[in-house]
Amino acid sequence: MTRIVLAPLPARARRRGLAGAIALLLGVLAGAAPLRAAEVDVGALVAAMSLEEKLAMVRGAVDPLGLGGAGYIAGVPRHGIPPLRTADGPAGIEARADATALPSPEALAASFDPGLAERYGRVLGREARALGMDVVLGPHVNIARLPVFHRVKDEFGEDPLLTARIGAAEIRGIQAEGAMAMVKHLAANDQFHGQDVADFRISERALAEIHLPPFEAAVREAGVASVMCAYNRVNGPFSCAQRDLLTTFLRDRWGFDGFVTSDWDAARAQAFGAGLDVEMPGTTAPTWYGKLAARGARDPAAMERLDRAVTRVLVTMRRFGLLAGASPWRGRAVVPPRPVLDRDRSAAVAREVATRGAVLLKNDDELLPLGASGARGGVLLVGATAAKLAAGAGVERAYGFRDREVSPLDALRATLGPTVRIDHRVGIDLEGETIPAEALTWSDTPDDAAALAARSASPSVERGLVRMASHDPDGEADVDSVLDFTGAAALPAGGDWTWAGLLTVPTSGVYDLMVETSGGRAQLQFADRTVSSARIGANGGVAHPWSSVVTTADGLDVVPLRVRLAAGHHYQIRLTASAQADTPLELRFAWVTPQAREKALREAVEAARSAATVVVFAHEDGLPPDRDTLALPRDQDALIAAIAAVNPRTAVVLATGRPVTMPWLSRVKAVLLGWYPGQEGGWALADLLAGRASPSGRLPLTFPVRDDQTLATGEPQRYRGLDEVIAYDEGVFVGYRWYDERGEAPLFPFGHGLGYGRFAWSDAAVSAVGDGFEASVTVRNVGTRTAADVVQVYLARPETLPEGLPMPPRALAGFARVELPPGGETRLTIPLERRRFEAWSEREHGWRLVPGTRVVEFAASSRDVRLTAMATPRP
Repeated sequence: MTRIVLAPLPARARRRGLAGAIALLLGVLAGAAPLRAAEVDVGALVAAMSLEEKLAMVRGAVDPLGLGGAGYIAGVPRHGIPPLRTADGPAGIEARADATALPSPEALAASFDPGLAERYGRVLGREARALGMDVVLGPHVNIARLPVFHRVKDEFGEDPLLTARIGAAEIRGIQAEGAMAMVKHLAANDQFHGQDVADFRISERALAEIHLPPFEAAVREAGVASVMCAYNRVNGPFSCAQRDLLTTFLRDRWGFDGFVTSDWDAARAQAFGAGLDVEMPGTTAPTWYGKLAARGARDPAAMERLDRAVTRVLVTMRRFGLLAGASPWRGRAVVPPRPVLDRDRSAAVAREVATRGAVLLKNDDELLPLGASGARGGVLLVGATAAKLAAGAGVERAYGFRDREVSPLDALRATLGPTVRIDHRVGIDLEGETIPAEALTWSDTPDDAAALAARSASPSVERGLVRMASHDPDGEADVDSVLDFTGAAALPAGGDWTWAGLLTVPTSGVYDLMVETSGGRAQLQFADRTVSSARIGANGGVAHPWSSVVTTADGLDVVPLRVRLAAGHHYQIRLTASAQADTPLELRFAWVTPQAREKALREAVEAARSAATVVVFAHEDGLPPDRDTLALPRDQDALIAAIAAVNPRTAVVLATGRPVTMPWLSRVKAVLLGWYPGQEGGWALADLLAGRASPSGRLPLTFPVRDDQTLATGEPQRYRGLDEVIAYDEGVFVGYRWYDERGEAPLFPFGHGLGYGRFAWSDAAVSAVGDGFEASVTVRNVGTRTAADVVQVYLARPETLPEGLPMPPRALAGFARVELPPGGETRLTIPLERRRFEAWSEREHGWRLVPGTRVVEFAASSRDVRLTAMATPRP
């Protein structure tokens, strides 16, 4: 006889009375269909769970399927609660399977187009679900406070309103496809330096006006499912244990009803009392929830907090239809049908973002687009990123479909056709050549530098590096004359190797040593310096395919180390490598010598002399840690200057993740900022250069003239910090607000961007609507081609400031993007919410109207005001 053991009826079932309880019980015994998701009683589910089942809903675990996601919540099979899988972005879904490589989020922000942001979000949500994921870890809505931050590429710029509008739209897109969005990182996670330990001291007003509005919009305007708290401290406590952030602002003021998740290993003591719900990754010991589990029922207050956290997760899952098969007694996990990944549909959005987000910074004498006059005599493209697409940089992104990626060189040739000769010179070699055996020396005692040096001086010494493999059963060392294990010579999957020896160079100078890999990772130790290639072990054991901006011609990741070496000296080196468990390791140890560097530059300059037009492609690495300079790396400034010196018809195309300085700007005719344009970027750049599309992007952040022209200049407490305190004592003067307040002239201001069309604005007006205003202006295309324009509306500060309330000269209050055919005209109406006329009161802890008449500026950038009107808000 089958024995049926029933769990105690939940309190809610008991309240329904005996008849209701019997009806529910009979339904379970009869195998009745599960309740619809909207009818699932989350309270009953929580009451029916064991302690371990509750912990499984709020603590990360190892994904048994190994899909390559960032995190995993196991769910509760007994109750029909499915697992939750999270995937990194933000520029596409990072998983074991391929996904569309989208342009960097700052390119999306540069479009000033919330509608496009929603379509971008739909790609993320649709592909996340198609790849078995449920939660997208994004968008990243921190403010780009410092241009040196390596993750500026993942943000939406320096303005809170623009970031809020683009971020909220992306969230709506993600969640419209049935995936959850997890907006990050609350709060002020604006730099890499000190983020794990430093206390970021920020005034309440600066938080409310600058750093929190994008999170507020994510909650109030987009209904975001989850919020990720950050690593750094904010005004004392760590962000994940900061009650003012996680409870006072997030839940009490904004009404957030989703769940809060820690950044990976960011959960701290007191976090769960402050408002944290889910601990990630949950696989490191000891976890905070693990400690709670050890105390168990002996801590009723902790159990109450645990139930609260589980409830928040389940309520959100119910909202997304993930509890359709759940039951307090016996459930069966039911997940809404997953879509099929539509590569072409996603690629179309990627190309649109890359095209609309590109910013034409300069275009003297209308050098661009490359018309008949510019193409006559041939076009020369210079730079490694002309022949290899710099789709993205760093990690936490999709790497795209390789068969769809087309270089700008090939795309431009296809676009302009065979009648236009397009040549290419690399200018700067990012790949190098295999280091020859003559430069390498090995010894039986590789740790003895003196012995190595003595052997290397002998004319009969055997050349190469000694190799030890951890998997060799006899432990015997081999000698490799060169390290070039590519193609058929790849090393076996699952292995680990170490090479050691001396490097000797024939001539003194600057060398680029390069570790090039595929199918694993490698680390080079040279004297006291170490560089490493793409990681293994992250995201369920999935290695990032590459970390360099572009790969070698045969698809290897490149990690360079620039060193100055002296001829005749012997430099000790050690190189270790590990192959993925299921993939052979390709590895090459290469270099670029001073002679090779000079040759590449000379060939590019000579070719530029005779070209009708030269387009130099330059790039920035976009990798951690934060850089101390905004100059282009790898001698690219010198390359551009040398090309411009011999050909006045020079344009520059930039693939960057943050602002860069341009000491050569006055010597070139045009500059096109393509950001990191994603897998379709080659076609998008070709369309823009050839004139098939007109640039319409606008800068979402200010470009300084020099490294020493940022808010951290001369103020070490604002970046490096003092005694582990980072002072945000600039207050509300961030980005263009800081430049305007100080009267500093930037290289390019916030909102700047040119195009191939011409527009005229007229009849600016402001009218009161409700408790706010509407700004309106007529825009007419007076050019000869279809093009887009962006109207930015700024609110100037009142002539008389309230006592003790410093305000920036102007702040973005609204914007609108419009595309018109030649002769087309439209009347744009841009809402100006009452919030734009308010400031945060630290005394009253709330928003208060700033009295007085305000000038409303209709502008093409923060420094290019075209028309004005007046507005006086009602008290």
